[in-house]
Amino acid sequence: SLIGGSLIDQFIFNGGTLSGSINGSAGSNTLTGGNISNTWTITGTDTGTLATSLGGTFSNIQSLTGGAGADTFAIGGAGTLSGAIDGSGGTDTITGRNAANTWTETGTNAGTVTNVTSGFTNVENLTGGTNSDSFTFVGFSSLSGSIAGGGGADSLTGSSVNANTFTLQGLDFGTFSNGTSTAFSAIPTLIGGTGFPNLLRATPTSSTNTWNITNPNAGTVSLLSGGFSAMTDITG
Repeated sequence: SLIGGSLIDQFIFNGGTLSGSINGSAGSNTLTGGNISNTWTITGTDTGTLATSLGGTFSNIQSLTGGAGADTFAIGGAGTLSGAIDGSGGTDTITGRNAANTWTETGTNAGTVTNVTSGFTNVENLTGGTNSDSFTFVGFSSLSGSIAGGGGADSLTGSSVNANTFTLQGLDFGTFSNGTSTAFSAIPTLIGGTGFPNLLRATPTSSTNTWNITNPNAGTVSLLSGGFSAMTDITG
């Protein structure tokens, strides 16, 4: 086992493993995974596990950094992180708590999520929990991977600084584009940004879609179990 000091400690896996635990102790500390596919689970306040590399647990670790492989960061039922998550290399994923989560994409594969105080960077895929998750793009932000609602009354909101295109390919799934294409699934409600055109279109040619316009730029369609709003243009 390793125990940090009273200042900043960085613990880095570089091809090795540890059968015990890591306690960052005081300070603002970072744990970096090896260049493999890492599975991280945040189970408490700055506490959790790192499968394969760490036999025990980590504690008093405020920030987590992935390796060159695919990293999966899961926020457990009591999990919180007072620092940040950096996916680093590879194609990485964050899974939120099974509670109401607010995700805000603020940059390229970067943003904030409930229970991670300083947000995330270099994370390509976002997965909600079983409760309601809201995913919002702000500014010129983008996500190169995918968004999975995970269950609950989830929503996806486009940016207000450029045009947004939502393409439905099946029930509650499709793609979102604001310059970069992002796949989404299990998202029952779609919301356009303000100030720019927002296009909602349905692509399956084998399905019959029923559109109901119930409010200005808002309504329901067969391919969304929730509905849509702030859509200036619709294509069947």
